[in-house]
Amino acid sequence: MSGLLLNCGGGEQSREVVVSVNPLRLLVYEMDTSVPVVLAVGKNSNPHIFDPSPRLVERMNRACALIYINSSFEQWVRGLSTKRKVELAPEVRNPHVWFDPVFMRDKADEVARALSGCGYGPSVERLKSRIGEIDSLIRAQKREIRRKIVLAHPSLKPFFDRYGIPVYSILFGQSGADLIPSEMRRVLALPPESVIIFKESIFPDEDFQVFTSRGYRLVQFDPFGFEEKTYTGFISKIWNLIYENAR
Repeated sequence: MSGLLLNCGGGEQSREVVVSVNPLRLLVYEMDTSVPVVLAVGKNSNPHIFDPSPRLVERMNRACALIYINSSFEQWVRGLSTKRKVELAPEVRNPHVWFDPVFMRDKADEVARALSGCGYGPSVERLKSRIGEIDSLIRAQKREIRRKIVLAHPSLKPFFDRYGIPVYSILFGQSGADLIPSEMRRVLALPPESVIIFKESIFPDEDFQVFTSRGYRLVQFDPFGFEEKTYTGFISKIWNLIYENAR
């Protein structure tokens, strides 16, 4: 099949599929490895302040499909004329929904329809089955979590909410700009051995010296899974990190 399709507007439409953030690329790849995926927000970009270049905007407009979180989080999608747009979480305030595997499983059919409309053959049931296995494992093991969970940023909150694991404190707000003094004091009032702090790799270690100097344990993770090959591999790695460090 040709890599370009005729656009009803008279120009050429590509068969590329644009995704806003890397976990969505992993999701698409796990459904169909033949899909040419364009990642909008790259490894060295911050999705909270991302502004696409004119060249990327042109490429996204010509793409066969655009898959993104929502237009509040990713305001740059609003002016795009991509033929197929899949907005995964239009009503969700915390945009980091890719950390909720059940949510992503429920949205898999919607993504698959867009891929099918572009001429691809996504294996959605296989993906759902893999997510189901991971979900069952998490539900079986979560009772072993003993430490109080502290997050640097709210990105992991959808994961913990899904599985009913309490989050004791979130140290930085959604923008990640400033440490919240009241939350810092709450955490420092606890014995270090009772706490585990999960920190996104984009945060510098210096921001947490007030905790590490007092013996609090810090666990770093990549919130976008750039080293992973599949979505289920990414979620499995996140859970293994939590399970091994918070028991």
